[in-house]
Amino acid sequence: MVPAAPAHVDELAPKLRPADAAEVLASGGFTPREALEESVRASAHAFAALFDGEVAGMWGVVDGPGCGIVWALTGPAVERHPKAFLRHSRVAVGVLLRHYPALVNYVDARYAAALRWVRRLGFEVGPPETFGAAGLLFHRILLRRGAACASPLPQP
Repeated sequence: MVPAAPAHVDELAPKLRPADAAEVLASGGFTPREALEESVRASAHAFAALFDGEVAGMWGVVDGPGCGIVWALTGPAVERHPKAFLRHSRVAVGVLLRHYPALVNYVDARYAAALRWVRRLGFEVGPPETFGAAGLLFHRILLRRGAACASPLPQP
């Protein structure tokens, strides 16, 4: 894990996994590059996960009202290194929970792999609800150390 840099966005944007690209388009109408650039810009902390020098994914956290709004976007390298990706994800979530009482966001209901991943990280996955620019179904995810935070994600 290294601090996110523009070069990481340049590398990951054209090879974002199709389900990640579909999710950012449905949630906010973003292209992969726009989603990565905006996510990094808005984040209190943003990182790139490198496997063998390749950007496997980028993630970060945006300060929300009483919580951290987490995000992660991935490339095909996570599919080649699933155990390492999960192990490093657990470490990252643990670090974030030392700074935020809760971590939240929404995950596209069509993105089964992402929903499995967040469940393995310990997130509660809420029922599907209409969310985002495309009005599709998303699941609110929540992982808390302490009290739940306010609803941090207004509709685009």
